[in-house]
Amino acid sequence: MPIKIFGQSTTATDNGVASAIDFAWQNGADVISNSWNYQGVDFPNYVPAITNAVNRARTQGRGNLGCVIVFSASNTATRSYNGYQGVVSYPANLILDGILTGNP
Repeated sequence: MPIKIFGQSTTATDNGVASAIDFAWQNGADVISNSWNYQGVDFPNYVPAITNAVNRARTQGRGNLGCVIVFSASNTATRSYNGYQGVVSYPANLILDGILTGNP
């Protein structure tokens, strides 16, 4: 099921993204594939609303079996960004069981 989290202005609120993740698992998504990230939000500066929604999906989705959750590592995963080499952006950098992160 496609779920739009970014509007015409290409901005999204933290709570809006969290609501989209909750909507997906609560409405039957077994796999939640995400190809978006928050630039400049790196470990350990997580966005609590989004991290909590991911946790709910990975533990309560699929009838409490947990959804498979996939995040793109970001376009900065293979090059320098703000002086860092190979940065994996949030939320792909979440260290949680059941989260898969891949390089685009």
